[in-house]
Amino acid sequence: MKLDVCVPTLKRVSAEFEEMIRREIPVNRIIYSSLKPLGTARQELIEQVSTDWFAFVDTDVELLPGWFGKVWSLVNGKTGAVDGMWSYSLEPEVDAYQESMQELARILGKKTSTETVTRAFTGDTLVRTELVKDIEIPPVPVWEDEFIKQHIVRKGYEWRRTREVVCLHHRRLNIGQAYDSGYYGYYFGGISPKQAIKNMITVIPKASFAGLRTGKWRIVPMQTSREFRTSLGCLVAWLKGRRYDWDRYDAIRTSKGQQMFQLR
Repeated sequence: MKLDVCVPTLKRVSAEFEEMIRREIPVNRIIYSSLKPLGTARQELIEQVSTDWFAFVDTDVELLPGWFGKVWSLVNGKTGAVDGMWSYSLEPEVDAYQESMQELARILGKKTSTETVTRAFTGDTLVRTELVKDIEIPPVPVWEDEFIKQHIVRKGYEWRRTREVVCLHHRRLNIGQAYDSGYYGYYFGGISPKQAIKNMITVIPKASFAGLRTGKWRIVPMQTSREFRTSLGCLVAWLKGRRYDWDRYDAIRTSKGQQMFQLR
């Protein structure tokens, strides 16, 4: 089996990047899109896929040895997509915070982020093509990954994640995109105003727990700034009444699917 590999990028990629992809993935072809915003780029890429499964790989991601085998091992008849767990190579505080939150979740008896995928990641992701050929991703700069996940989950398939880290994410924490993340998080139904307010109230004690546990006190200002911006974006979208109509989307998609079936 070979896969098309979809890469959204605004600049020419290095030879090393392509070599990495061909080393870790059984490649049919590598497809690029330089369209903006990111949602439009991913839509264009999906429309060009010709293989049964394809992979999204972002240019700031480094696939670790054995990537494909580890991701493919989670595939069965109900799998719609698998994203690979990542590690932030430039800011160890990000990983330290996530590990602390998993520990806190275990202490409180809650599911950890590795047991349930609360927010999709399309930086290194395997996708079943037939499930997304009818997708219509809005032209959004963020949350297009979660839109793709919801499209797949609403068809009755699962979005899974490796427990093991299988890639390095060579970027810093997306504090600059946090406001947009909150705004579109509410827009697509992923974040509620109640959750946003709760996050603002709890981020300081949670970040302090992580700082105390790891000794990395830079976590506190990083996570506090990110969470407040995210929550502000959510609350602004709520006040503006911005909400995506998923029921209308499902009805249009179903209608198009029926028309395509009749034309066969």
